[in-house]
Amino acid sequence: MSQNRQAATGHDDAYGFLLIPAALVIICWLWFSKFVWASCLLLYWLWGMVDFQRIHPWVAEKINLLARTGNHAQAVSWHDWFAVMNETSGILLIFLLPIAISALVSIKNHPSQPMKSKRIVNIHTLPQIMSKWSPAIVPVLAESRSPDLLMNDDGPERRWAEKPEEFAARHGLITSRMLDREKARDVFISQLGTRLSASPDTLQDYEKALFAVFGLQVLMNNRKAAKKLLDDLNRSCLPRNRKERKRTKNLYRPDFSLAEKTFQKVWQAEGMQEIHATHQYVRTALSDLLGHDIRLPPSQYLWLKPIDRTLWYALHGADTASVFVEGAGVIAQTRFEIVVRKEKLPLQIDYVESAIDGLQYELEGLGLVHERRVKKTERRKKAPDWLPPTLGQDSFTDLHSDEPEPAEAEQPEDNPIAAQAHPSQEAGINAVPSPTYHADTATSAAQPATPPHVSHDAAAGEPADDDEPAYI
Repeated sequence: MSQNRQAATGHDDAYGFLLIPAALVIICWLWFSKFVWASCLLLYWLWGMVDFQRIHPWVAEKINLLARTGNHAQAVSWHDWFAVMNETSGILLIFLLPIAISALVSIKNHPSQPMKSKRIVNIHTLPQIMSKWSPAIVPVLAESRSPDLLMNDDGPERRWAEKPEEFAARHGLITSRMLDREKARDVFISQLGTRLSASPDTLQDYEKALFAVFGLQVLMNNRKAAKKLLDDLNRSCLPRNRKERKRTKNLYRPDFSLAEKTFQKVWQAEGMQEIHATHQYVRTALSDLLGHDIRLPPSQYLWLKPIDRTLWYALHGADTASVFVEGAGVIAQTRFEIVVRKEKLPLQIDYVESAIDGLQYELEGLGLVHERRVKKTERRKKAPDWLPPTLGQDSFTDLHSDEPEPAEAEQPEDNPIAAQAHPSQEAGINAVPSPTYHADTATSAAQPATPPHVSHDAAAGEPADDDEPAYI
C-alpha cells in the first residue's frame, strides 16, 4: 500500500512541474500588454547602459524600436512582440556570459565529478593527497625518488629488519654450533648507546624531540599537544624551498628546532626525576616512556629509522612481548632497570641475559646451535616445622610404606608363626603386623610405648626422591 502511495505522489509532482509553465503562459496572456511594456522597459535600460559613441547609431536603433513598442503595447500582437525581442534581446548575453562562464568553470573543476576532477587520483598520487590528513607518510614522500615510494628501495638506511640468524652471522656469534654468549653480551650491551645524564647537552637533537613528544603525554598528560608536535615534525621532512633542501642534505630529517621549547618544559617536569633515578641510558629511558601505552608507534615517526636504527627497532618492542634482535639489548636492560627500581636496589650492572637467552632459543629452533643444557641444582630438603613427641626424626624418612609400624615388633624366635609368615623381616624389610600381635593386645598395652622404628638398611636400599612426599 505504501509503495502505491509513493508512486502516486511521484506522478503528482511531475504534473505540478508541468502546471508551472502553463500558469505562466496564462498570466502573460491575461496581462499581455503589461508584460510587453515591462520587457521593453528592461531591455531599454540595458541598451542605454552600453550606449557608447562608437556604437551609438546601432544602439539608437534598438532603443527607438523598444520605445515605440512599449508606447503602443496595447496594439502589439504576439508575432510583433517576438520579432522585437529577437532584434533586441541580444543585450542579455553581455550580462549572462560571465555568469555562464563561471558556472562552467566551477562545474568542470568540482571534485565530485568522477571523470572531470581537478586532480588525478591514482596509486601514485594518493599518498601525496592523504599526507594532509596523515602526516606520518610525509617522510616517505620526501625520501622516495620514484613513484613506487620506498617499496623497492634497497638502501642501507631502509633495509629490512635483521633475522636472528643474520644478526648472529654478521657479528660472528656462532662457533662450532655453539653460541658465544660472552661475545653476544658485548654486542647487546653496545646497543645501549650513551648514558643518561642530568644535562640535556649530551642528547642528540632527535632524542630531544622524542623526549618532548613522549613527555608531553606521559609526564604532562597532554596527548593533543604531543600528536600535534609529532605531526609538525613529520611535515617538516618535506623540503619546501632550496634552503630546506640544503638543510636536509639528502637525508630528509625533520626540523628538530620545532621541539626545542617543548623539550625544555618536559626536561624540567617533575616526573623526569623518576626517569633519571630509574634508567642509566637514553635509549632505555625513551623505551620506558613509550612503554606506557601512549599509542605512538614508531610507524608514526619513520624519519627515525635512517637516523638511529637501533633505537627505532628498540621502540618497536617497548610494550610488546616479541622484540627485534637489533633492539633486544635495549629492551632487556630497560626491563631490568624497572625491576631494580621497584625492588629499591642499587643499579650497578648491565643485564642483557634475557636477550641472549632469546637469541639462543631462536637459533636452537633453526637448528644452527646445539641445545644449551643447564645443570639443575638439587633442592634442599626442608625440615619439618614440628614433630609429635611420640615420633622420632627418622619417622619422616620412611618413603616406602603408608602404614605405621607396631609399637613393639615381635621377634621371629619368640613367635615361630610370625617368623614363618614374614621371613623377610630379618633382612630389614618392613612387614605388616601379624595376627599374633593383635592377639596379645593386653600384654602389649601393659608395656611402655616405644617410638616406631624404621630399618636404616631398608631405607638405604632404594633411592628416595626429594619430590615425593614423606609419609609417617
